[in-house]
Parts: sequence; structure tokens; C-alpha cells
Amino acid sequence: MSANTIQSPRMRMAKYGAVLVIGLGIDFGVSLTLWHIAGLRLEFCAAVGYLVALILNYVLFEFWVFDAEASVFSAMRLAQTVLVAGMALSARVGVIWLVQKALGSAARGAMAAMLLGYMSSVVINYLLLQFVFARQRASVR
Repeated sequence: MSANTIQSPRMRMAKYGAVLVIGLGIDFGVSLTLWHIAGLRLEFCAAVGYLVALILNYVLFEFWVFDAEASVFSAMRLAQTVLVAGMALSARVGVIWLVQKALGSAARGAMAAMLLGYMSSVVINYLLLQFVFARQRASVR
């Protein structure tokens, strides 16, 4: 990205939102498919869906959302992204577990648990990824 095309925070947020929508589709699709078809625990299914979406999200974060002239695959940023994702995933699974304890494990309670878990992980993920990819943008300047 050249100096005259530095993306605004609004554009970065819009791109991040687009990645979230794509990731949500993959995440919920995998999670709910495993839950309905395989009959596995919802917390486990949510973790698997999250990890599948993480792979695509890293690529989109690195080369599209937080892009810079120096955007290349980085084992360090991938490791940091996985660490951030682990923290966000822990929050998600914890929220899902708490909501299911309160509402039960029926389909209605499962959707509420998934949505609340998803929202908690989105906030944590976005805030922490700002630090991971901010160093990349700062080193380009």
C-alpha cells in the first residue's frame, strides 16, 4: 500500500466486518452441522467451527483487512493470530457453557448460546488483533 492509499479506520472496520460475516457462515455451518448430524456437544462443535473459520480469517486479515506493502505470510503473525484466537475461543466456549447451563441445551437455548458466544469472541478477537497487525503497519512506515 503506498502512502497515498493508506486505508482509513472505517474501511478497515468494514473489511473486518465482511470477514466476520464470511467467518460466521463457515463457523456456524460447521458447528451446527456437527451438532445436528454427529450429535456432539455444542461447545466442542463451536470450537471446531471456530478453528476452521480461523484458517480463512488469517489469510483475509493478513492480505486484505490489515494489508500493507510488506504483507507476506508470517509465521510470527500466524502464531499471534492463533494465540488471540485461543483467547477468543476460550471466551466463546465459556459463554456457551454458561448460557446452556442457564437456558438448557434445547435448540432455542443453543442458538442463544452460539450468538452470545460469537459476540464475545468477536470483540476480544478484534481488539487483540489490532495489536498484532498494528506492528506490521508501523514497520512499513
